[in-house]
Amino acid sequence: MHHSLYAHLWSIEDRGQAGFVEDLRRAGLNAVSFAATYHAVRQLMPANPARQVFYAPRSHAYFPPRGRYGRLAPEPSPLVAGRDTLGDLSQALSRSGMRCKTWVIGCHNSDLAGRCPDLAIVNALGDRLPHHLCPARGEVQQYLASLLADLAGHYDLHAIEVESFGYSDGFEHGAHHEMSGLVIDAWHSRLLSLCFCPGCLEAATAAGVAADALAVAIRQELLEWMDTPAWKSATPEVALAFAAAHPELAAFLGVRRRVTHDLGQRLREAVHAVAPETLLIDLGGGQASPAPDLLDWADGLVVRADAVTAAAARQTLGPSAYVGCGVYPMAPRPLTPEQLREALTACAAAGCDGFNYYNHALMQRSTWHDLREAIAALAG
Repeated sequence: MHHSLYAHLWSIEDRGQAGFVEDLRRAGLNAVSFAATYHAVRQLMPANPARQVFYAPRSHAYFPPRGRYGRLAPEPSPLVAGRDTLGDLSQALSRSGMRCKTWVIGCHNSDLAGRCPDLAIVNALGDRLPHHLCPARGEVQQYLASLLADLAGHYDLHAIEVESFGYSDGFEHGAHHEMSGLVIDAWHSRLLSLCFCPGCLEAATAAGVAADALAVAIRQELLEWMDTPAWKSATPEVALAFAAAHPELAAFLGVRRRVTHDLGQRLREAVHAVAPETLLIDLGGGQASPAPDLLDWADGLVVRADAVTAAAARQTLGPSAYVGCGVYPMAPRPLTPEQLREALTACAAAGCDGFNYYNHALMQRSTWHDLREAIAALAG
């Protein structure tokens, strides 16, 4: 069974690499997913021996980029200067019989989208969302392919796990201090994030979808919602009525799926051209029903850790794909030791191949104990 821990450069270095690897061994973990790129973040780190707060104000790469990039290029963090933690970690894990993976954040990059606003998402209101690159743009696709090829070509990796290598799923999680006087329900959050940049309009037009008219309709829907008293919550019927009145929405979403599917195939080619044995895994964002054509480009995916979702993913993707379960045992929905053991047991019985535990930097000392006990119980 695969037991992998998400980890950041700063939390590994603060613990010390030798101590970090030993912690993994004691807990029964056998892999690490190293954050090769990450967005701006502030973390409270309760078990860190050196500091309790870490803050990165910008999106950075946490490895020394050596690939061939264009206008979009990863900017290495100051923490990378003069060293290669990922390279050292990969070798240390190999010596300990463990696997090294990378966890890569793609389009969610406020630094690059802010520096190249012409490549950022543009919503139906005409506002640019400067935290997210649009995956329909050729330069963005080239950047993402170069990024993965750079990692696959310079490190001995069991897998590359990709997150945010497509469109934004909603309006939130895009800025340091987000504020709104409205209750942003899931439907309007999605509408606020739909992209109508020139690249998306071109792709839609080529598919025969009237995206310009759809953008006008969505803009009107959003403006009416913004003018509705905040205490009047939107109901699911609002979304159903809009979709029924505007069938081009479904066609437009289909175009977006084709964009991300084709991008995925390009990423797979980029990785396997330099590292044929490296797996490409989609960090699916917790979706309950993976796309049946996912395996056209990915070797598997990670879904949320519940038995129903794991079983659905296994049934959809078949026996050969990797199906992992992402386990988040901490706040805002902390798991008791019993709940953690039950989750692992149920997901394993449902057919998952392993678990991805989030996140080394955020773990409490008690989390290590609970994790060790749960993994040992699963092993029997």
